[in-house]
Amino acid sequence: MRREAVDEISRTMTDPVRVCRALCIDAGAKRQASGLIIRCPVHDDAQPSCSVTRGPDGTLRAKCFGCGWAGNVFQLVAAVYSLDTTRDFPEVLLVAAKLGGLHQLAEELRGGGTRAPERPVPPEPTREEPREYP
Repeated sequence: MRREAVDEISRTMTDPVRVCRALCIDAGAKRQASGLIIRCPVHDDAQPSCSVTRGPDGTLRAKCFGCGWAGNVFQLVAAVYSLDTTRDFPEVLLVAAKLGGLHQLAEELRGGGTRAPERPVPPEPTREEPREYP
């Protein structure tokens, strides 16, 4: 479920302007041809120095030219909400799904929605009896 959620959110949250607006980090942003230059969510930025664009693979990417921080949409969400992508990844996924308008997915991630059916456990392999050789 988690891998599918990551893929769906990555495919949905690709517009730098919409994502920055949803995260409320577009104040004072400067438009550029491929996205926005915003104030970095990681360090105290007086002037916008963080570029948020769509990468060659179509997913969102961010790069701060002030502090060197770089990340994808999940790392951007985590930075804005002061979350750790390793420790708090389920919460990062939930917040990203809500911000992306993926309400059914958010409900599934929260645990209240319909989950994928359980896969049957494959049977144990049958053991062969040891052969007696003459």
